[in-house]
Amino acid sequence: MNFTEFWYLPLSVHSFFILVVLFFVVFVLLPLRLIKYAYEQLGVSPAGAVLLLFASLIGSYINIPLAVISQGTAMTNQAAGFFGMHYQGASATDWGGTVLAINVGGAVIPVILSAYLLTRGSSG
Repeated sequence: MNFTEFWYLPLSVHSFFILVVLFFVVFVLLPLRLIKYAYEQLGVSPAGAVLLLFASLIGSYINIPLAVISQGTAMTNQAAGFFGMHYQGASATDWGGTVLAINVGGAVIPVILSAYLLTRGSSG
């Protein structure tokens, strides 16, 4: 089986290569330089910036539950009328409630970084 017959590139190979290089520059190198510049302006070392970025990435998978809201039984088999039409509601029993949680990578680490920057800025 010849796999080249399934490969369709609507550009010339040179144009495609230019687009790949442009993609790399715009979406990889430019943001890295901007992030480096931003952390340098904040006074965070490059190693600290990388540590913060990885901590935020890994911390985004961790949620700390704070409270459970409205535990109990949800509405079951209730009909609702709307402009003369009657609709049967979904039945849900033994509903565990809504968990109120805080995300480590999206809330805890940025708050700690902001507190650090506020204390460092006010003392200097």
